[in-house]
Amino acid sequence: MKTEEWTIFSTNLNEEREIYVYKPSGIEDLGEAYPVLYILDGDANFTYVAATVDYYIKTYRIPPVLVVGVNSTNRRRDFSLTHDNKSSPNLIVNEVGVENFTRFLKTELIPIVESKYQVMAYRVVAGHSLSASYVVNLLLTNIRLFNAYIVLSPYFTPIQEHILMKTEKLSSSKENPYRLLFIGEEKMNELRNLPTTEFVNSIRKIPNIETDYRKYNDADHMSIIVKAFPDALDYIFPGIVQDR
Repeated sequence: MKTEEWTIFSTNLNEEREIYVYKPSGIEDLGEAYPVLYILDGDANFTYVAATVDYYIKTYRIPPVLVVGVNSTNRRRDFSLTHDNKSSPNLIVNEVGVENFTRFLKTELIPIVESKYQVMAYRVVAGHSLSASYVVNLLLTNIRLFNAYIVLSPYFTPIQEHILMKTEKLSSSKENPYRLLFIGEEKMNELRNLPTTEFVNSIRKIPNIETDYRKYNDADHMSIIVKAFPDALDYIFPGIVQDR
């Protein structure tokens, strides 16, 4: 499995970011464009995700996919919509940090990837824990930036009212593009998280978002990536040896 590493200076974030790229071997010989999977928290998640994608491609479960890992430097600044003030847990105070990171993806990273590699305009984004909550926010606020979303063990409690308000607004909209959403989580810890089923029920009211929600009772917060990611790939890229 061959990977590349390069850096990008982001004017939106005012810092350099390390980027990790997995490119399927022999893809240039096919002369075809391929989809892109963006994995957040790439410093922690890229190696496993790239290895799983590589194995699935080589065993003909999914088509060739480019994997782009985005290194994290300040997760709370980039992904979190709230602060830690327990007296006001639902106060949205960090929209600037989240918006800056979204602009980094939209105006800097994605254009570079799509000019540098032979890819189609089919984008998947994946996140875990805090970055999973950010992916949900992307789903609800930047509805045309990605085509599919992988959300693993999201942390909804501080932003539950914000999320439910956004889903209610989209459910009445007639401009929702067709998208796929995979949600996987471990056995619920009620002290840590709002039951994700409430979010799932609300998201299923939004037209054109096809959702697969799975609970993994044998997983914990960290092992959920290993348990759920293969299922997410099967769901996002069906029709080769499996059906959705």
